[in-house]
Amino acid sequence: MHVIVQPCGRIRHVGPTIHKLRHRGTWIGSNFFDQFVMRRPNMADSIAQIRPMAGRKLHLALHDRPEQILRGFWSRCLVAPIRWKARKPTV
Repeated sequence: MHVIVQPCGRIRHVGPTIHKLRHRGTWIGSNFFDQFVMRRPNMADSIAQIRPMAGRKLHLALHDRPEQILRGFWSRCLVAPIRWKARKPTV
């Protein structure tokens, strides 16, 4: 899975697996933080705050599917491959 984000924070491209997770709406051109919620580091709310974390793990979720945590890393070329791992629902 991957998401390509422009330096301004707009999504330039999403891979087919990410696209399958959420069909409605458009990804391209939308703001990264309008689509994803940062879980770790939770203080990040801009691309400028994430950029220095290149190579470090990130945990995030889709805004409309917060129960599914996506894990990945931010690379210097602004491509963030993400591994998807769903958490078990709590009852």
